[in-house]
Amino acid sequence: MRNILFFLTLFSFFTCACGQESFTIRGEISNLDKDYFIFAHDTAGFDLAVATDTIRLDKNGHFSIESTTLKGLALFDFSDTLRIYFPRFITKSFEISVDVKNVSNIKFTGEQAVMLQYYWDKEESWRKLYQEVNSKYPDFENMAGTELYWAIQDSIAQLRIDYAEKYFKNNSSQAIKDLLFDENISFKYSNLYYRLCGQEDNIIKHYAFYQKMTGIVDPGYIRYTDEVDFKDKKILSVYYFQSFIYDFILKAVRYNKPDSVPITYTYCLTGGIKIIDDLIKDPEINSLQKLIFANSIIKHAIMFNSSIDLTELQIVIDDLKHNPDMEQYLPVIEKQRDQLGDLMSKLKKGSEIPDFTLEDLGGGTLKLSQFKGKLVCINVWASWCGKCKEAFTEWNKLVNDNSTYPNIAFLSVSLDEELVIWKRTLEKYPHKGIYCFAGTKGFQSSFAKEFNIHAIPLCLMIDQNGRLYTYTDPRDDVQSIINKYFAEMK
Repeated sequence: MRNILFFLTLFSFFTCACGQESFTIRGEISNLDKDYFIFAHDTAGFDLAVATDTIRLDKNGHFSIESTTLKGLALFDFSDTLRIYFPRFITKSFEISVDVKNVSNIKFTGEQAVMLQYYWDKEESWRKLYQEVNSKYPDFENMAGTELYWAIQDSIAQLRIDYAEKYFKNNSSQAIKDLLFDENISFKYSNLYYRLCGQEDNIIKHYAFYQKMTGIVDPGYIRYTDEVDFKDKKILSVYYFQSFIYDFILKAVRYNKPDSVPITYTYCLTGGIKIIDDLIKDPEINSLQKLIFANSIIKHAIMFNSSIDLTELQIVIDDLKHNPDMEQYLPVIEKQRDQLGDLMSKLKKGSEIPDFTLEDLGGGTLKLSQFKGKLVCINVWASWCGKCKEAFTEWNKLVNDNSTYPNIAFLSVSLDEELVIWKRTLEKYPHKGIYCFAGTKGFQSSFAKEFNIHAIPLCLMIDQNGRLYTYTDPRDDVQSIINKYFAEMK
């Protein structure tokens, strides 16, 4: 719990910090079962690129790092039980002392150590807060989507803001003011993001800023959407702001899409750029948002082994070149473009798929070759993936709508690492399709490696000849892709 909450808290700090003087980070790590750890840090700002360095510990567990500029989130990954994150606001040297076997005694020293201590203490306050909520509302987690649930979440967001302000009430340094600004924004947008994530696309009609943009006359709007600010460059650096805006843009693209047009990453890219032009008029902020959005689209396409029309992508990049402020970021997005191009060449439509083997629910085996002559749709998921389980509704509809067609098969493949967890989840979340288990290695299984799977949910489609047809997100318009496939077969 500590690591999860700590990650969510500090992941919100992505931005470009300029003009910082160099500073030193030192540490003493006891009882670590290896002589190194990973230092991950944002190299460009705005979560555009992350570098990972291996830092060696001496025989006494000491290390020292000289840092010049923190452009965003930085992470020390020592072990599964100890990960320390720190944001761009750290500009002074500090030290860390911790025993891996007793992380509660972690100690931060230095002029700005109070910020790191705040993150650590805050996580404990969150844990207690949720204990109190669950004690008062034992069925809290199952209340998701109800008015009471979101009223409680609104209260939690405000309590988090209050906690931060109280924690630093006697500290008025500029770094603390910047931290509190980002905390305030982050808590509000995390609340807003999770409230709206997974909702139907037409929910955007109740966003106050969308109503203003489109001229919709509606006296009601969702809380906080009237406070969305597209004029403050600093807000672009907040992770949950970007998560919310990315989700909004995709919803807006899908909501305004003609029924006859399938959803693709290319369509989302070009449609999203138009939404940004309608939404943001300031030239610099407009270009920055386009850069961040395009970079996110490319990352998701790479993550889900999907394709983007590289000509359309280059048009977006070339347009960004007209703004001198974007010059420092262009190498990052161009590198991402090249990586996507390489992946598209490797996993292109028509690639022959080796005959893989999966385990079925009864303990038997199932091979791809058993479905020769059929379009095979594979929903890849895992029990720990909330979005995967949310996608079961769309998946069930897809299977039901195609149940009368003999030339299509639907497989549900789990990447869980434990068989018992997989079976237990199926009992709690039954869904359509042939249940399959990829093995106890999860993402390292031969099945996942064959398809270069690094993220889920994912829908794979293999044609009647055992060749790759496409990758997509099961929450997208998979039916349109199926219709297109069978139209091509005629």
